[in-house]
Amino acid sequence: MAQKQRNREEVVNTQLAILISGLGVTADAETIHVHGKHRPDVLFQLRGLRVVIEGKFADHPNAEHVALEDARKRVRSGIAHIAAAAIYPLPLRTTRTPEILEALWGCGLNTLAACGDVTRNITGCQVAGVDRNEVCDASPLALVVASSPAIRWRPHEA
Repeated sequence: MAQKQRNREEVVNTQLAILISGLGVTADAETIHVHGKHRPDVLFQLRGLRVVIEGKFADHPNAEHVALEDARKRVRSGIAHIAAAAIYPLPLRTTRTPEILEALWGCGLNTLAACGDVTRNITGCQVAGVDRNEVCDASPLALVVASSPAIRWRPHEA
């Protein structure tokens, strides 16, 4: 009877870096430790910011705490501007290496409404619609956008 493959974390990190690179952002994965140096699990640069993903398998003791603390350390040490903690689902532990990339895609990682192609902030002028010098009144458009179910309304607090 064949023994079931058991993936190391580095295997999933590498596949995640390949997936991110396939989205147009060059990503590097951690390699086996070199002379005691511990590199981020996945590191990439996006719009001038260094982003790190620290991952642990769900069967790692205190996986959430450890991954989150690793991510925080990357920011505190200055290695990353932004860091995220990821908990890899247990099925990835035994997924055949050629199938890991497909399994990661199956988790819903995609570029829809990510980064630069989504509206983050909507601002308007307090005198829109009443200023006689305005070129056009954008109030109707702002109201339509603000009432969209995709927008969570949070008024600016002064």
